[in-house]
Amino acid sequence: MKETTFDTLVTVLAVVIAALGFSVGVPDFIGGLGLSIGLGLLARLHMPLQSRRGTFATIVSAVFTGLLFALIAKLYGLAPFQLSMAVGGLTSALVLPTVLLFLMGIREEASSAGAGVVSILLGRLRGGRAK
Repeated sequence: MKETTFDTLVTVLAVVIAALGFSVGVPDFIGGLGLSIGLGLLARLHMPLQSRRGTFATIVSAVFTGLLFALIAKLYGLAPFQLSMAVGGLTSALVLPTVLLFLMGIREEASSAGAGVVSILLGRLRGGRAK
């Protein structure tokens, strides 16, 4: 029974890896995830206390940036899979907050642009001129 459960788990993990677009073995993928998470947590220890995120957020961001770096490295043939995931995990303390700040800036710009469009449309619907 245990062998069947383990084989099923490995098969499911292999399908997930293939769905992500990676053609690596399960041990390489798990090793890359371990390196990414470990180096992400190590980078978290060296951040100032005011800017530290929680452990769960650090793990999620390390996995996300590790997979992103691995995908970019695979597309351009830059580095081995585990090395690119390790670098992604190590830089996750800097990359993800930068991306989030960028996306928040885009959201603010979109909301102010949307408010401008709404005021123009309401002004025209009321029969007045838009400012």
